[in-house]
Amino acid sequence: MAKIKVDLKEHGYDIIIGTDNLSELGALIEEEKWGREIFIITDSLVNDLYGDVIRKGFKSKPKMIEVPRGERFKTLKEAAGLYDALARFGAHRD
Repeated sequence: MAKIKVDLKEHGYDIIIGTDNLSELGALIEEEKWGREIFIITDSLVNDLYGDVIRKGFKSKPKMIEVPRGERFKTLKEAAGLYDALARFGAHRD
């Protein structure tokens, strides 16, 4: 696994490159201590294919939020639904 730092001053981030990273996603996120809870936004196909692998990699249970598949669902209405789901879960800015 390789980590590449994208240096954008206060908006920088890392890109992680490798194979079979999904099983390690939980450990990678939890070691960063980004917040109290983890929310994973996915569509039903990706969740069906990889959701179990991703969930098993976390010590704490991440909240999975499914959104509809496809470009036609990338709308403000769907974004509002996503915000509603995050609010129902009690998501915070952290």
